[in-house]
Amino acid sequence: MFLIDTNILVYAVSTAEKIKQTRARAVLSDLMIHGEAALALQSCAEFLTAAALKPSSPLSLGDALGQLRSWERHMSILIPSFETVEVAAEGVTKYKLSFWDAMIWAIALQYEIPRVLTEDGPVGSEIRGVKLVDPFTSDYRG
Repeated sequence: MFLIDTNILVYAVSTAEKIKQTRARAVLSDLMIHGEAALALQSCAEFLTAAALKPSSPLSLGDALGQLRSWERHMSILIPSFETVEVAAEGVTKYKLSFWDAMIWAIALQYEIPRVLTEDGPVGSEIRGVKLVDPFTSDYRG
């Protein structure tokens, strides 16, 4: 199972970096076909902001919501508990993650998801059993 970080979702819809768009779409498709992908509610909100609400956004708000609905049919949407916020604070202080990256890591811990697909944070490292994997520079399944 993989928790998908926001940047992978944004690359899937943005035409700014075609190689990353192609890779993000292929990875998401593969994981959804195999039932191995999950999204944090946080990533859904961040996706809407990045994909539809910024001046350079690639989608309209309606199209971004439609894309999220499509992904939601194939991925579980995970909601953090208050304890997850506390664990994220530990991620900031102990592991030097940014708060929002720490939240994604803490949600993976909460739901016992062993891998986070992301470009952010110390990719390649494993923190308390959660591996941060960059799908653009590695075999994400490896």
